[in-house]
Amino acid sequence: MNIRKKGLIILLIMVLFIFMGSASAANTTKKVSVNDKKFVNVTIPFTQNNGQIADKNVKYSANTFIGSVYVENNGIIYRLSKDKKSWIVSENFNGANHVAVSGLDSSKTKVNYYIGKNSKDWKKNVSTYNQVLYTNLYTGVNLHLKAHGKNIEKIYVITRNGSPNSIWVNVSGSTGLKVNKNGELEILNGSSALKLTKPFAYQMINGKRVVVPVSYVLNGTSYGYKTGAYNKKYRLFIDPLLSSTYLGGNSYDGINAIAVDKDGDVYVTGYTGSNDFPASGTYNNGAPTNEWDVFVSKFNSDLSTLEQSTYIGGSYSDQAYGIALDNSGRSGCNVFVTGVTYSHDYPMTNGAWTVPWDTGAGDVFITKLNNNLGLNTSTFFGGNRSDIAKGILIDASNNIYITGQTFSYNGTDPKGASVTGYPVRYSGFGEPTNAYTYVGNGDVFVSKLNNDLTYFTSGVVFGGEGTSYANAIAVDQQNYIYITGATNASDFPAIPLANTYPKNPSLVNNKGDYDAFVVKLSCQYLENIESAALLGGSAKDVGNGIAVDPVGRVYVVGGTWSTDFQPIVSQQASNNRGQEDAFVTILDKELQSVQYSIYLGGNSNDVANGVVVSGLGPNFGVVGTTNSTNFAGVTSSPAYNGNEDVFFSVLKNPNTSQQTLDTSIIGGANADYGNCAAMTGSGQVYVAGNTWSNDYPTTIGAYNNFAHDDLGYTKDAYVTEIDNFVDTEPPIVTKTDPLKNAINVPLNKVITLVFNEPIKEGANFADITLNSNTDQIAADIRITGNSLIVVPMEKLFKGVTYTLNLPDDAIEDLAGNAASSYTTNFTTIPAAQVKSTDPVKNAVNVALNKSIKVVFSESIKAGANFSGITLSTVNGHVAIKTPTISGNSLNIVPLANLISGTTYTLNIPNDAIEDLTSNPAASYTTSFTTVPPLQVTSSDPVNNAINVPVTKVIKIIFNKPIYSGSAYSQITLKDSSNTNIAITKSISGNVLTITKSSGTFAGGLYTLTLPVNSVVDVNNTSLVSGYTTKFTVDAVPPKIVSTTPTNSATKVSTKQQLTITFSKPVDSVNMNLVTIKSTSGTVIKLTPSISKDGKTLTLTLPTGTYAKSTKYVVTFQSKSIIDRSGNYMAAPYSFSFTTTS
Repeated sequence: MNIRKKGLIILLIMVLFIFMGSASAANTTKKVSVNDKKFVNVTIPFTQNNGQIADKNVKYSANTFIGSVYVENNGIIYRLSKDKKSWIVSENFNGANHVAVSGLDSSKTKVNYYIGKNSKDWKKNVSTYNQVLYTNLYTGVNLHLKAHGKNIEKIYVITRNGSPNSIWVNVSGSTGLKVNKNGELEILNGSSALKLTKPFAYQMINGKRVVVPVSYVLNGTSYGYKTGAYNKKYRLFIDPLLSSTYLGGNSYDGINAIAVDKDGDVYVTGYTGSNDFPASGTYNNGAPTNEWDVFVSKFNSDLSTLEQSTYIGGSYSDQAYGIALDNSGRSGCNVFVTGVTYSHDYPMTNGAWTVPWDTGAGDVFITKLNNNLGLNTSTFFGGNRSDIAKGILIDASNNIYITGQTFSYNGTDPKGASVTGYPVRYSGFGEPTNAYTYVGNGDVFVSKLNNDLTYFTSGVVFGGEGTSYANAIAVDQQNYIYITGATNASDFPAIPLANTYPKNPSLVNNKGDYDAFVVKLSCQYLENIESAALLGGSAKDVGNGIAVDPVGRVYVVGGTWSTDFQPIVSQQASNNRGQEDAFVTILDKELQSVQYSIYLGGNSNDVANGVVVSGLGPNFGVVGTTNSTNFAGVTSSPAYNGNEDVFFSVLKNPNTSQQTLDTSIIGGANADYGNCAAMTGSGQVYVAGNTWSNDYPTTIGAYNNFAHDDLGYTKDAYVTEIDNFVDTEPPIVTKTDPLKNAINVPLNKVITLVFNEPIKEGANFADITLNSNTDQIAADIRITGNSLIVVPMEKLFKGVTYTLNLPDDAIEDLAGNAASSYTTNFTTIPAAQVKSTDPVKNAVNVALNKSIKVVFSESIKAGANFSGITLSTVNGHVAIKTPTISGNSLNIVPLANLISGTTYTLNIPNDAIEDLTSNPAASYTTSFTTVPPLQVTSSDPVNNAINVPVTKVIKIIFNKPIYSGSAYSQITLKDSSNTNIAITKSISGNVLTITKSSGTFAGGLYTLTLPVNSVVDVNNTSLVSGYTTKFTVDAVPPKIVSTTPTNSATKVSTKQQLTITFSKPVDSVNMNLVTIKSTSGTVIKLTPSISKDGKTLTLTLPTGTYAKSTKYVVTFQSKSIIDRSGNYMAAPYSFSFTTTS
């Protein structure tokens, strides 16, 4: 059998069993806690062999802490490791039936293999299963296999026609078998051993488990089972566990980078050098090599499921150092990994940007995977010498940036051959150029590619005459790029296009062996170095991790051997207490000012490798490695476990009096390294790296924590989850006293705001204000626990609304999360209030000599604004006497009578009135309208009337009762020649009656004039401007203009009605003055009828008919007709007609 070295599942196992220390802390402190309650007995899936394992006899494989497990049709093979040497143990089923093992219970996990350039050899979405099943392995006996974190579980199921005595398993690869005093089976190999737990047998009878005695029996290198009596009507289960504390594989496996998406899924990448590393089924017949391949694994948010696992590589070593997610980590994001490849056949996809393979000294690779870790795009590129990428980021536009170190250069090699440097392209110039690459002993590169990896957008190389290298890269919200690393170049950065340097000399001068650097680049054209800073002292200083918070603060962490590291900026003492200390530095976004900088460590070597920032900052967490026994800030976890340990430190409120440092130490007896960290939006932190310890913290429920082998010769990858290291939720107000918008609040009230957690003063605490409508109120403001207490230091006033205003970041929780602004209002008990007014508010018909009275709810006195009391109309203020107060009444007296028909407004401003204890009354306004002026409402005849009768009596109607005024005698009626007409006047109530003294009116226009003061109301108020009305009298008499029948008509019907048409409407006809006679003297009586318009008179025979052939004469005397104006027809009129024969 060939056992191939590649694999990934160890990550899942390490997640399951390397985790975690103590439980959660109280809400108020939110200390770092390592979760120890997850992943107990988690199932490891078996991977189906789809050709990734050359030996076709292998049907399934799985990988646990005990090593790799290979399942064949007639046996099981275990591969264990020590010191890069494998121990292979096989179990074969003696006397078994020929069966085909099958997968059972499909697992969600899928595995990909991208090895070499030939895509035909790639294996995608290889299926996995939670169990494999041997059906009828022996007659009536089935065997289920389950893989767990530290054990392989074999469950024999013996049916009615089966027997446990038929089960015999031959073991090869062992020096012997032994049943120890605990009943466990030991498979021996020198000083090492595998153990099978004491077997456990039972039956399920009527829903209850009935235990059956069972033990191992040995026969040379074979073992079987001996059981006591059992009920053969029911199935019998025999369940031994194979367990060991072997971790990972037989070489070096490690995690270098980690990322978390918006859903909380965790992605890790690094390298594996194990010839049996758990990429589910890597297995070949060749000898193991010491080369590395890249792995990428994806876990769900609680690390209970390995969702995808992929490894990538070529014929030689490949190692990933960076991982990033595009689309801001949203669902379905793609995964990018970068690092170094020494393989000429590293996977490369069509269309990807690249440069030809040169020397094999090491090239940068970038690989794009989809969210299921399937290969999307992959490429590698570099120059004539070693190039290695150490960091990767993706900006908001999904552009890809990588950084690292290049030793490649332009020119000729020692043999005179032309060589090419690391690729540089400035998109601003539109074409490649090498004009600005610098040849040193290793330089920093930064490269920008598009998301599809098809175009090299921009790039820059810089350093100096010495050695420079970059370790990490970050981006701010304006898409400026920040990198950190180390340089010993005195002319760093050696870029002609660098256009901005720090003004602070302490940030630019190289002072020692290596200094940590921070460089800010323009994202559009990477050649634009916006600013640069050097951090360090007289010894070596290296920047390993960098992050930028939303405010723009730049966080840099690393390691320093300098005892004079500069600058140190902290309110707490900080000094190098060992050989190497971690350092933490916060700079402003322009790299011009160090806001915070400390040593972090203990009495030995300490180095920080990664940093994560909480929310808006400035709270942050640092991951790294320490072998100090007294690392700073350790409170709850062991201070030291042996050799190197992982540390995770949380710093809150840096450089303030509330600064806190809380550190957790995680590890085992051997070396454990903290390489990287990632954080979710909720503050969940994952740290990852590698461990040499076989006692790295395991979960509750692991079968055996005793190390049967020594992991000190190899290292493995781990991922550890840290629960909510930073509280990212701001405090919120849950209660106010008095309630928001409360009324009738006592004047001695202490205001209390209760928050949902303990609080402290924020940056804007001094800006908290208590205000009235006009003034800020002095107050004693303090914090007690989770309450803000506000005690007014000056008197509150009645009836005043007060506003308590907390600006943003006036309050913070203990984790430094700033509370949002908050405002609450309340109104104190009322001051003197207006109870009534006289006249009432909005009264009408108010007397012109009215005095105003305002009655309050209590006794009052004049306030500061008493003189501001005004009475006004739309035309301005009205003169009043000085207001007076009597008890609870305010009296206002105008200096003169009010004007009729006018609206008056009384305005009492704030603090014009006070109660007797000097509490000002609120402003008050009331209005009233005086009685309306004397007005004519109608006249008869109406103004400009025509056809007024000559006998007309004139009436003028007013809006109120009237009386004769001083000008009553001056009322005149004039005709059109302006001649006064003698009239008689009388008044009755609101009616003025005027008649012509004698006779009737002659025809023509008449004008009636009532001067001012001719009539007055009861208040002696006259018409404002007098009154005039006109009318025209009609004196034209009516005339007959036509008749039917016409005059002298003949042959008139004996039934003919007579119709007379007038020149104007008539009112009546006097039939006593109208005659109709025949020539014989006979008088005919007719019945008159006047039309509605008055212009037609119809005369009808009441009975009978006119005589035939008779002439009739109709006569109207002069006063027989009167028109509607009283005018009589002036002259008589007659006409005749002759009836028919």
